[in-house]
Amino acid sequence: PEALCVRYADRIAYLSHDALDAIRAGVLTPDAIPSRVRERFGQPGRVWIANRIPGSVDLYDARTGTRLASVRVGNGTLDLALPPDVGKIYASDESSGTISVVDVNTLERVAVIPTGAGTQPHHMDANPDGTLVYVSLHGTNKLAAVDTATDTLAWVVTLGPPGALVHGTAINAAGDTLWVTNGSGGPYFAINELDAYTGQVRRTKAVDFDWSEVALGKNETTLLASDKTMNRIRMFDIATLDEIGFAPVPQPPDTMSLTNDGKTLLVGLRGTPATCAFVDLETLTTTVLPLSSATGTSTGHQDLSSNSKWGFMAVDGVNAPPQIAVLDMENQAVHARWPDPGRPHGVIFEPLPDSDPDSD
Repeated sequence: PEALCVRYADRIAYLSHDALDAIRAGVLTPDAIPSRVRERFGQPGRVWIANRIPGSVDLYDARTGTRLASVRVGNGTLDLALPPDVGKIYASDESSGTISVVDVNTLERVAVIPTGAGTQPHHMDANPDGTLVYVSLHGTNKLAAVDTATDTLAWVVTLGPPGALVHGTAINAAGDTLWVTNGSGGPYFAINELDAYTGQVRRTKAVDFDWSEVALGKNETTLLASDKTMNRIRMFDIATLDEIGFAPVPQPPDTMSLTNDGKTLLVGLRGTPATCAFVDLETLTTTVLPLSSATGTSTGHQDLSSNSKWGFMAVDGVNAPPQIAVLDMENQAVHARWPDPGRPHGVIFEPLPDSDPDSD
């Protein structure tokens, strides 16, 4: 019986890989696969990982967890940005002071953009039109924008006084407004509203807590803040920047991902052992999910599948093997664990074309 199970598992795995290769090559379309098969095996896609050690951009099959490729880039690679329709993925090499550019088809490093010694390129985001990639220079009080046509720095803006640190970013759906935090350390904490194309600062609100990351709420009427001082997810009215509520979490919160219906916020917590939280934004209540029992582990970044059914969260640290935890968002449970040979941190889900994304 065991040999028979292995035999059929191998057949399923090979069939899945062949089907995904055919979709990427344009030989098949996703709707050519029977709906009951798509419902069983989930949304087709790839998961990109920024791996701090050895400093690489890694690629996984989102359905099977198979590690497909690893591209060596700079050192201390922390985060990723995948601008649409550009054919390139950008990686922040924090220890090298560079941004690496990788061709998503050839899986080769095709450009290196220097940001300077000690700048510590950190969190990244991409404009929805694909023209710009944003990177916080966390060793400084500056944010840089990369022109994806030329792979050069388009502009650099200073945010906050000397000694302030720039950390989290979030861009609106229209692509014209960028939100950037001063936080995750340093003496000064604030949220900044920028023109996403020019970097011009429109508004700044200084706060009395360590505002690490920022996310946009449902219909972009609220801002969500991960507060590392009081261990809260705070909610702000986007028009007035007044605080209107908060949800407590058990560890310092960091990265946030919002489900498509705007009701649930997945939060990576930066304490130990590795833990994540699901925040109900209608009731501002929190459900906590342990991802490891080992002291010294913590979460990295996360992303959601484009239908919000699955979360992919990096888990790193000592005393336990590093991994990518695949989360069942509906049941708020761990669905699978993908072993990772390095120190995974940044995470991006890339959907493959699907004619009926809500069916999976």
